[in-house]
Amino acid sequence: MTDNTTSPPLARWRKMKTVGIPLIIIAMIGFIFWNAMRQEAVEELPPPDRGVPAQDPLDAPLPPPDDTTADPISSTLPESAVPPDELSPEQIEKIVVGAWKSEYYGDRYLTVRDDGTATIYFHANAFASMFVGSKLKIEYDWSYEPSRQHVVFKITGGGPEKSLNYVKKMWGSEQRQIVSKLSKSELHLVDLDGETKHLWKHLDEIPRNVLATIAR
Repeated sequence: MTDNTTSPPLARWRKMKTVGIPLIIIAMIGFIFWNAMRQEAVEELPPPDRGVPAQDPLDAPLPPPDDTTADPISSTLPESAVPPDELSPEQIEKIVVGAWKSEYYGDRYLTVRDDGTATIYFHANAFASMFVGSKLKIEYDWSYEPSRQHVVFKITGGGPEKSLNYVKKMWGSEQRQIVSKLSKSELHLVDLDGETKHLWKHLDEIPRNVLATIAR
């Protein structure tokens, strides 16, 4: 009589093999699926916050220029000489103010100030020095007359006295010139005779050696 409660070893092995292999396969499939889901979740995570590196001050963007202090008149002054009809009186006065040089019987250096005063330093050539000496300084009050397009210089002082008196005798204490054309770098003036022309070129400042020579 055979005992059916106890399976022989070979039968038990076959039974375990029949049941165990599918379980192992199912477990492997489940592990593969779980690992794939885990990898996908990791990829969707945001990168770790490592902090924003401090910006080098030299690499920082420059602030926009402050236009509140810009002079609207200066920004519209012409680079090339134009007739005064194309400019406003304010533009003309803005151009005239400054330091200028002209060659006329020698070297003339003119400083025009925005307070209505001006100074001319004259280094005469050999011919002119026979009448006014080798050097002359003249102080002026100046103004611009838009209706006539005249720049007006009125003598208020200067020296040497003998040379200054000669200038007053020959040309008077008030000298008018017609503004022919002008720019930021050039000032074209014409005497009232309509023939004698004067070209003044803009300077950053009157040379120090000129000032020193006049002061001696």
